Amino acid sequence: MIDYCTYFIYLSCWRLLRVLPKRAAYRLGDVIADLTRLRNGKSITRLHSNLSRVKPEYDEVAMADLLKKSMRSHLRYWIDTFRFTDWDKSQILNSAETINDKYFFGLLSDKDNEKKKYYYNDEFIGGNSYYKENNDVAPLMINTPWSE
Repeated sequence: MIDYCTYFIYLSCWRLLRVLPKRAAYRLGDVIADLTRLRNGKSITRLHSNLSRVKPEYDEVAMADLLKKSMRSHLRYWIDTFRFTDWDKSQILNSAETINDKYFFGLLSDKDNEKKKYYYNDEFIGGNSYYKENNDVAPLMINTPWSE
């Protein structure tokens, strides 16, 4: 029964978020994120604890703002997941910005890339999006501007 309910909720979100206008879909996500945060369940308590470890210098006001932004970001991810199947190529390309992509595309075009090693925090990790050259670790990052 739980599997059926999960499936029904997932399918409902998939359909609803695809037909809603963009602005309404993201606003709905913000409202759900804020309500979830205010309920302060176990997952929110865990997120707060994790964020406190990462940013111990934050006071309660700054931490509350970070928690709010984190939850809203998480919901935007899911909204994009449900909506992106209807996006055309230009919408995808216009909604993402790559940073340091020269390292990624440089590796694709380099015929000697089999000889290069990939590192993260000075540990060899094989093929990842991190390339170390002259002690410079350059991550390939993608930023997506969701709100307009």
